Amino acid sequence: MWWNARRTASVPDRIAVAAAMALGVSAALALAACSKSTAPASGPIALWVANSGSTRTGNTNTSPNPNSILGFTASQIATGTTLPPAVVITTNDGNTGIALDANGNLWAANPFDNSIAEYSATQITKTGTPKPNVLISATAVGSLNQPAALAFDPHGNLWVANSAAAGTNANTLVEFSASQLASSGSPIPAVRIASNAGSITNPQGMAFDPSGNLWISDSAAVSEFTPAQLSASGAPTPAVTLGDDGLGSLNGPEGITFDAKGNLWVAVFFSNLVVGYSSSQLATSGNPVPAVIVRSGDQSALNNPCGLTFDPSGNLWVSNVTTSWLLKYLAGEITSPSSPKPVVFVAGGSLVSPCAMTYVR
Repeated sequence: MWWNARRTASVPDRIAVAAAMALGVSAALALAACSKSTAPASGPIALWVANSGSTRTGNTNTSPNPNSILGFTASQIATGTTLPPAVVITTNDGNTGIALDANGNLWAANPFDNSIAEYSATQITKTGTPKPNVLISATAVGSLNQPAALAFDPHGNLWVANSAAAGTNANTLVEFSASQLASSGSPIPAVRIASNAGSITNPQGMAFDPSGNLWISDSAAVSEFTPAQLSASGAPTPAVTLGDDGLGSLNGPEGITFDAKGNLWVAVFFSNLVVGYSSSQLATSGNPVPAVIVRSGDQSALNNPCGLTFDPSGNLWVSNVTTSWLLKYLAGEITSPSSPKPVVFVAGGSLVSPCAMTYVR
């Protein structure tokens, strides 16, 4: 994530302010409105966004809402909004991966103290600074080492990508079973998948496909591990690895997600692209040209894209680290190589280097 070599720039105030000014928004007013909001959200939260900007980057950061996870309602983001989020969950540090479990509890990865936290479904209905309902900390031998991404498998087990470049459990994928997630502690992961000759290097994104295969983004590739490979600890060779096509298609892959048809989408941080691989392209290893390449288009919309998620209508949501924007691309406009103009910007000074996102199903 942003604190390691992939992200070299800090997240100063001007990023959030510039995003707000681009929309004719007063960040100060947005902050004031947000700080006063402690009542439950009007309507259920549809979209959760993690601010990866933190006050612990080594630089002073007085931007609105560092160390927070933001919740927007469907009505807020239907046509674009400059209003503050309906819910702001303040955490101790910058957040990387987030995920919702089957019961609607929100999980967040904290790379600074090597932990993952659960906020219960009832805790996230209103703005506040709740104490995590469950806190999983690293073991003495480093079971968590800069956790960067989270994903639940079909059985309710939580997978974590450790993005650290060195140290115990660097460049690993670890699984905590559903039973291990029931209470706080420092459990030894049920499964640990280690790198095989560089097969896992600085993992940033994770997603399960419809068949239960786990896909990760790392360095300059996306790779697949089958359910059989994930059943026990080891260092398996990925079943499939897709590399860069030579034109920057995977130059710094970050968030990944699947659409309803089983196609894989990747936010490409350094190339300012979002690329889509068809389900057929995912069958064998290689360096294919993505089936769909969404370029920046109008307004230089894609600027260090990081997180991805699809809403129930098939629209693609993208978070931008540098501009602190959220973008929505209509489902009908991401079916072929194009540079569509995003139809929704969400700013208002509340976004601080947003990355991980998840849409509530």
